Amino acid sequence: MTDTTFDQLMEHARQGYARARPDEAIAALSKATLIAQSVAQLREVYRTHRRFGRFEHALAVLREIMMREPGIASDYLQLALTFGFTEINDDVRAMLALDERATEPKDRAVLGFALGKVFQDLGEIDRSFAYYARANAEHRRTLTYSIDDAAAEIDATIRTFDADLMRRFEGKGDPEASPIFIVGLPRSGSTLTEQILATHQDVYGGGEMHLMGSVAGTMRQQAGSVAAFLATNPDLRPWANAYLSPVLDALRIDGRGKSRFTDKQLDNFKRIGLIKLLFPRARIIRCLRDPLDNLFTIFRRPFGGNNVAYSYDQQELAAYYRLYRKMMAHWHDLLPGAVLDVSYEQLVADPEPSMRRLLDFCGLDWDPACLEFHRTERGIPTNSFAQVRQPLYADSIGMAQAYRPFIAPLVAAVAG
Repeated sequence: MTDTTFDQLMEHARQGYARARPDEAIAALSKATLIAQSVAQLREVYRTHRRFGRFEHALAVLREIMMREPGIASDYLQLALTFGFTEINDDVRAMLALDERATEPKDRAVLGFALGKVFQDLGEIDRSFAYYARANAEHRRTLTYSIDDAAAEIDATIRTFDADLMRRFEGKGDPEASPIFIVGLPRSGSTLTEQILATHQDVYGGGEMHLMGSVAGTMRQQAGSVAAFLATNPDLRPWANAYLSPVLDALRIDGRGKSRFTDKQLDNFKRIGLIKLLFPRARIIRCLRDPLDNLFTIFRRPFGGNNVAYSYDQQELAAYYRLYRKMMAHWHDLLPGAVLDVSYEQLVADPEPSMRRLLDFCGLDWDPACLEFHRTERGIPTNSFAQVRQPLYADSIGMAQAYRPFIAPLVAAVAG
């Protein structure tokens, strides 16, 4: 068999999932596994199974990968994040042995996150936090990041977007009402919220789009700042179109007739003013979670590359949380009623009323399928892939309390 045949099977699998035909997708992936000529191809099969919630199939492929290419730290992290541990088994012993040999900061970070999760599962909180702390410290050393730059960005945004600016551009945006923006901190329930919306018959789950950030970045490149750009460019329609056109193209191809779409680029919380200028009728959802649970969950999970660079040091994470809170307070004052806060805890405790409130805010009719969001066939690329494949559960609520003695900077940020 050739690589082309493998590629065809992978495309058939993706189309099967996209068309809600999981049996066809799984059959194609099983054949792709049999003819895979490299570990890289097996990893592609594994990632596809995982994204679509087929964890037993994903585990079988991951085991094959680990047999062919043993001792890869990131494979053990995937194992730890996907499955719970009730004892120190062969997998845990292998992780510990690999950790003892690890010398590269990247491997020590990855294994630290994996072992932190393992010992959290086992209830050994002291040992768990020691691994989490080491993992974050190792990863932070590889990053270039300044919390002062983040503070300067937030302050500049607050200065730029005031009542006078919003009045000056009133009515000059695009009347398109299809976008639903989901913003907030990572690990705040945003993937769950998008999954609920994407289960609605009229909504396409767009995932994390970078388009609004690109629009704002181009404005800064052209004029030095968004404020300077807006001062000399009163016509907003081309910029709305620059955001909207690629999304509408995707809707025509993958949306299967759906009229609304979600954009789950969380750091768009910094661009809410720009969003409302470009799309006055757009809906904006801010996901909220118990702040201590939220911050600690950010701290105990790695992110790809330089993303969420503020998360690997407790002091920086605490400072960023204060900036986030300051930014959102500004938007609520400036644009009352423009942003709906959705509480993860309320959603878990009383799902249907919370979902009805969410859909009503978005101008969507009630769809009882939303209560079965975990059955929706769509890819989940974030580390929340496991949670949204299950019915709502409260296991993670209050989980930070066990670590409270170790996370004083986060406790202080939440309190102040």
